[in-house]
Amino acid sequence: MASTFISRAAYAEEKTFLRTLNSGTQILDGAVDAAKQKGAALPGDTAFLLHDTYGFPIELTLEVAEEAGVSVDREVFTALMQEQRDRAKADAKAKKGQRADLSVYKEMRGLGETAFVGYEELNHETRVLGIVVDGIPAPAASEGQIAELVLAETSLWAESGGQDSDLGVIVGDGFEAEVLDVQKPVPGLIVHTVKVNIGTVSVDARAETEWTQITDSALHKLTRARTSCMPRCAKCSVRTRTNPVLITKQVTCVSTLRT
Repeated sequence: MASTFISRAAYAEEKTFLRTLNSGTQILDGAVDAAKQKGAALPGDTAFLLHDTYGFPIELTLEVAEEAGVSVDREVFTALMQEQRDRAKADAKAKKGQRADLSVYKEMRGLGETAFVGYEELNHETRVLGIVVDGIPAPAASEGQIAELVLAETSLWAESGGQDSDLGVIVGDGFEAEVLDVQKPVPGLIVHTVKVNIGTVSVDARAETEWTQITDSALHKLTRARTSCMPRCAKCSVRTRTNPVLITKQVTCVSTLRT
């Protein structure tokens, strides 16, 4: 009986996904055709709609549009994405006062100290140790929810010492979560406030922290860093989008951005 229920649930979820994908594809194809006929760019708000509602990565929209000889209004898309991030971050900050009781974090701290590996790595494979939703421990967080994730290790810097937390994403099999904030509610424990954009993240899931954008203070240090890089520090190449310019720098060591 259990296996039948799981099969039905999986089938229903697959049907929903395919229906959403089909709807998004129709919107994208129609927008590309319309832009091509007008000799104009595909509107940025359409690209944002495809990303936000139908889960189409901007890279996919760009690729389809390019194949048709159509450009995409990246400026409007980027502005809308930033507005969404700002709203989500404001919501997350508003919920800081509603953080879980410290006993919840202390209990999670008992699972082990969060290892920070950001001095050596920008991306890092790890495991989800705990999830908190609305101040209560939860087994999972689903698409659209704002949650707090505790990982075994992280490459994302927690706000401290006058330096803002890093921005990034946490991804795994079937899920992607945007990191809105990183804090240390109790010594030795790093908590990532995230918005789950795709799928469901569960306790004990494999995950990878990805450092997608450095903070203003780190960027200031980056622009002053030497552009030469020793062979042993080759992995310290930093790529970050600062709306809308892509900056690529080689730094002597990732630690120059953390001090």
